[in-house]
Amino acid sequence: MRIGIGLLFGVVAYLIMVIAALRQERSQALESPAWLVACFTALTVAELLVYPLGMSLVTRLAPQSTTAVAMGLWLVSLAGGHWLAGEVASRWALWSHATLFSVLAALAFASVVVLALAARPIRRATKGMDHAEKD
Repeated sequence: MRIGIGLLFGVVAYLIMVIAALRQERSQALESPAWLVACFTALTVAELLVYPLGMSLVTRLAPQSTTAVAMGLWLVSLAGGHWLAGEVASRWALWSHATLFSVLAALAFASVVVLALAARPIRRATKGMDHAEKD
């Protein structure tokens, strides 16, 4: 599924920052802004794959009478993810930067695992649906 590829791009983005943080800790010098550019590029690709495809999947799987509620729940799940990211980010001054980005990478990888476990039931639920584009 392309959504899973998008989630993997999120993992890669945070692993890029782990490497940059470890390099900075070792050298105690400023690192190149190219690390941030690489991270944001990977995160942008991840968002482009996850958000539109996820919204499409939600609208296809929800019964027609509850599509609006399902979209609302999709947006609430995004808010929950933003809250969780804020909770992790609040540890910026307490943890090493490499640890912080490692936790973010681990959380992103956990979402990949959850999606992998849900892939078969999702495929079964969407089997036979007429789509112009398959995830």
